[in-house]
Amino acid sequence: MRTSLKTGALLGAVAMGVTVFAASPASAWVRVKTNGTWKSWLHNPSKATISNSTGNYQGSQHKGCETCTVYTL
Repeated sequence: MRTSLKTGALLGAVAMGVTVFAASPASAWVRVKTNGTWKSWLHNPSKATISNSTGNYQGSQHKGCETCTVYTL
């Protein structure tokens, strides 16, 4: 799994969005934290992107499968 932040992160807060690329055979799973709450997981076989037009993401989590280790940024 490769993680790419579109414009980077400041103190764990994602600035403009997050894109996660999956390495075969894994999937790309990502979710973000806004207003103190983790949102639902978004996943895709190759790439998952969540845009942040309001600039209010407080963090992001990434993993390579439904039951895989979660990485928090």
